[in-house]
Amino acid sequence: MTYNTIPNFENYETLINIPFLAPILELKKLLNENIPADFSGNDQNIIDILKNDELTYNFSRTDITFTTNDDKIIFTTNVTGLARIKGRLDLKLFKTKVSAHADIRGQIVGEISLSLNEEWKLNPSIQLSINIADAKIPIKGIGGRISIRSSLTRKINRKLDKISDNLLLKISENIDIEKSAKKIWQKLHITKKINSDPPVWIKIKPKSIVFKNFDMSDGKNISSGIGIRANIETFIARNITSPITISSLPYLHIQNNISDQFIIYLPIHLSIDLINENFSYIINNQKFDISDNVKIIIKKIKLIPNGEKITIKLDFKSEENTFIDSIDGVISLEGNIYYDNVENSIKLINLDYDLEAQRSLISIASWLLKPILLSKIEKKLVFSLTSELEKLEFKVKRLLDNVRLPQDISSSISVEKIELDSVILKYDYIYLISLCHGSISAALFKSVI
Repeated sequence: MTYNTIPNFENYETLINIPFLAPILELKKLLNENIPADFSGNDQNIIDILKNDELTYNFSRTDITFTTNDDKIIFTTNVTGLARIKGRLDLKLFKTKVSAHADIRGQIVGEISLSLNEEWKLNPSIQLSINIADAKIPIKGIGGRISIRSSLTRKINRKLDKISDNLLLKISENIDIEKSAKKIWQKLHITKKINSDPPVWIKIKPKSIVFKNFDMSDGKNISSGIGIRANIETFIARNITSPITISSLPYLHIQNNISDQFIIYLPIHLSIDLINENFSYIINNQKFDISDNVKIIIKKIKLIPNGEKITIKLDFKSEENTFIDSIDGVISLEGNIYYDNVENSIKLINLDYDLEAQRSLISIASWLLKPILLSKIEKKLVFSLTSELEKLEFKVKRLLDNVRLPQDISSSISVEKIELDSVILKYDYIYLISLCHGSISAALFKSVI
């Protein structure tokens, strides 16, 4: 335990990781809805050796099949259909009308990937194309066939390009990561009274935020998440100053992994004034038996931080009896702050009279120097933290729950027991450095596409 130095609370960084999952099924649904089940069309003058030719085609696709590879969804669908061409074959030695059809066989292939830039803008990428394996028109009279594969491929790919542009627009317009991140970031700037008796305040100031790369490798979900570093402080005091000023969302940093664990360093500022209120309620006007014949009443108690120690001022009077005269006065004790991790309480230990009190009591009331008085007072000066830390655990969970990802995302939070790491005495506060571990996860339960 260190007493001399107030910690730099900027160094006690809380790390809150929020991994989340969104079902790939939503992207599959989007693709199935926007890639037509049937393709048809016509075109003119696309075959070089024909004149006044007209191509019509009609084909259908099968169900789309999906595989995943890290940050990509790869999808395919087989196509079959019929192409018909009409025109005139006009060669120097041979002229004839052409009216024939060809079976079409092929496959539409594509992939979709997601990424974010440092300004939180979603950059979806879609590649979509058709591979036609066979499309040849038989020409009667010359015993040959004319391939329309390249012409038909160009025609269909132009349509697929428009479909890709439409898909990109829908994804970009409906998945607004920046908007969600801003909401979380702003909601994490908190100055809030979370308990009334005793009064407990919490201050949270986020410092930085990271985003996990989109990962679709498990074949079922788009996994991602955010990690937020923040400073969290708790005050057990009547009032606090310096509310948090909301800062703007910082530039995004990308990392490859987000754990579901969080670590909360929770410095607790325990006001000496509040401890004085508590001990005054316990000690003031209490009677202490020094012996069978000697009793004193503590009229008032006050704690004053004094470097590495704490000074306790006792305003007392003794009961007059046949053995001693009544005495009124103020004596000063010195002691140390101690955190009892078994009883989960703050105690004052090693109580003793300061040198000035010892000198004056020797001459006027040496009976007060008996250790029994110090022992009885020491037993009374206990500030229990059990209920406060239990409330704090509950409040921290509620606080994190309220800062869950916005609309359409459900979260699960597990807060483990809050434990005190160290106790520091300085000025008008006792600083309790607490540590809390837990886990949090989130899932998209409704489509945002």
